[in-house]
Amino acid sequence: MDDIPAAAAKGSAVSLACAVFLLVRIYKGRAGPTSVRAVAIFFIIPVFLTGATLRVRSVRNISSLKESLDNLISSTDCTFSGFISDISLDNDKTIYFIEDACVNSYTGSVKVTLKGSFEDEYRIGDYAEGTGKLRKPNPPANPGGFDEEAYYTVRGIDGLITATGMQTKEVYEEDVSVSLKRFVRNLRLDAIKGLRESLGPDEAAVLSAVLTGERGLIDDEIKESLATGGISHILAVSGLHISLIANGMYSLLMRITGRKKLNSVITIFFLLMYGIFAGMPVSAVRAIIMSSCMLLSRFFGKSYDMMSSLSLAGLFILFVNPLYVRDSSFIMSFCAAAGAAFGQEISCGARIGNTRLRGVVTVFSIYLFLLPVLIETYYYVSPYSVVINIIVIPLMSLLVPCGAILILASLLFGGVPARFAGGICHYIVKGMIFLGECSKDLPFNRIIIGHRGPKVLILYFSVLLMTLMLVMFFRRKKPLWVLTACIIIFIHFPDTGTTVHMLDVGQGECILIEDGKEKILVDAGSSNVTKVYKYRIGPFLKYMGIDTIDRMILTHADNDHKNGMEELFGDSDIEVKEFMVADTDDNGAGLAKLSKEPCGVRTVAAGDELFISPGSRINVLSPVGGSSAEKNDKSIVFLFRSNEITALFTGDSSSKAERTYIEGLGEEKIDVLKVAHHGSKYSTGEELLAKTRPAIGIVSASATNRYGHPSPETVKRLEKAGCNIFATPECGYIRIRSDGKNISVVTMKNKMTYI
Repeated sequence: MDDIPAAAAKGSAVSLACAVFLLVRIYKGRAGPTSVRAVAIFFIIPVFLTGATLRVRSVRNISSLKESLDNLISSTDCTFSGFISDISLDNDKTIYFIEDACVNSYTGSVKVTLKGSFEDEYRIGDYAEGTGKLRKPNPPANPGGFDEEAYYTVRGIDGLITATGMQTKEVYEEDVSVSLKRFVRNLRLDAIKGLRESLGPDEAAVLSAVLTGERGLIDDEIKESLATGGISHILAVSGLHISLIANGMYSLLMRITGRKKLNSVITIFFLLMYGIFAGMPVSAVRAIIMSSCMLLSRFFGKSYDMMSSLSLAGLFILFVNPLYVRDSSFIMSFCAAAGAAFGQEISCGARIGNTRLRGVVTVFSIYLFLLPVLIETYYYVSPYSVVINIIVIPLMSLLVPCGAILILASLLFGGVPARFAGGICHYIVKGMIFLGECSKDLPFNRIIIGHRGPKVLILYFSVLLMTLMLVMFFRRKKPLWVLTACIIIFIHFPDTGTTVHMLDVGQGECILIEDGKEKILVDAGSSNVTKVYKYRIGPFLKYMGIDTIDRMILTHADNDHKNGMEELFGDSDIEVKEFMVADTDDNGAGLAKLSKEPCGVRTVAAGDELFISPGSRINVLSPVGGSSAEKNDKSIVFLFRSNEITALFTGDSSSKAERTYIEGLGEEKIDVLKVAHHGSKYSTGEELLAKTRPAIGIVSASATNRYGHPSPETVKRLEKAGCNIFATPECGYIRIRSDGKNISVVTMKNKMTYI
């Protein structure tokens, strides 16, 4: 978020430069009236950018709670109190949002998580107080990770509390507007409860997400199935839902009264109430504004322009909260709407008269506009999603009204009438889940693309714009072949040289070595991060566009080095070709049995040499085959050599083990040393440092570990040896890249560079 003022300054500079250039052309008589208007626009742009920057600063006013959290490293005990502004449900917990909460004498907005199913005695508008553990939202630990800090900053949440106890103190005294909001939002909770009583748990969870925006009740496997099928967008209250509701409501009222103006006003009011009912997600706000513009055009007897209403919605949302400009839900919603407008213009320009074909073009256009956003959010694409969406989207026009009838029946009657009304909804939702599950069994159901750079995205959208201009200019279908250039989004542009990535996995270790096309993963585990592969290692691999690990090395079988591998072997998106373990007992070789694809197992010991790619090899220095040393000293220690870099990876070996393999190192200087045993004082001795003379030392440890890693003694020895130290507690993720001439180090937290 801190780069927004810098981006605004750059944009202003470019805009002013363009204005000066045009003024020179006008002065020399080389430009006409159009350029004069362009100059005016270029001078106005910096004014808007400056205003936007000031607005961002005003939105980001730091509360006293936020200021106190900046110095917080881990969770701390707290007491809290305040009025419940919203409630979100989950299968095994309930989430309460409290605005202007009092937390340990500080004031701010908090998200309170209470374990256990939803209790009816806690309602929106009630005054609650309790105790719990307070922590601050975290930035992403590694590239590709979830940015919790940015997500909650956009939504105005200062702190996160895991409650150990909570009770209602008194009921809020409110005015009419607050009372109306409270009534509508509590009605949503009753609607969810009615759906759960009328349908099966899976169908009720999906329909709750579709109609109320509550996604916490959906099972992870169902979410995964819908995401694989490319239809997870149905779980968000978006433009599709709002447009169906707006058109359905307006058409029904027209049949009853036939009065356009009255029906337009009633429909707009109903849309606003539905937005409050669904929690006003940004996608719903965008759709409500656009639908209101359409209804107002009917009220005043004017024509409706989709792009103008889309622009108005964007300006309104960003004025209220400019931080949404970096939010994925905001970007997805507006890209989908822009894609629909693009499809309409293409159909018009190419003179497509068939209504069904125009619908297919619109769906495909939405997919084209969403594709880069989906790639940047999930790092993969579902090739079957276009076909599945062509089936699912028409079903939504039936599911939404039937779901509304089911909610009314459950609220008014319950029991048998509600279950009868839910019959159609049951089968439609079952069918959608079935389509998602079928897509999981198809070959190439997910194609991992990885992160795309800004240059690729600019080029991609330039192709779309060029296609639109050509179709509108020639008024034919032939220019549509230009869209084939959109394949640029799938092309990988590999970096040259060798790169070593040390991931931040807390108290554990995970290192990725990239050498040309070869991908080597060294260890993958953590002792203090739950589901470390799901939340840290897996997203990073997908961010990098990696679907194949050529060699995975388990240095030794401690949990903080291997438990992420158990999850990795179960990931059908990533294939492991070879699993390397030490030639010792209890080496963890049995993990390979968890692999869904055939995986070769190789045992290695001191003296083994593996050729990776031209000019690159691995020399195994330890352990000695059949070693009877203690567990840490059975670690695989190996020297990685390429044309660009030399790196020593030491596992958890101690100074005692170092003395057994030090002679196999030769006399060459080491570029990178993976400091042994998370920086323990019993490893990385002076003899090893004198022999290797490392330029860079990297350490993996948790910022809150109880062992004091990296130890002051080890740090002192490294500094004395002239080694530049980079440790994950201070730096987060660490990337070392060499092109054979220079070595650069970039870290996650402070972005420092060493050459």
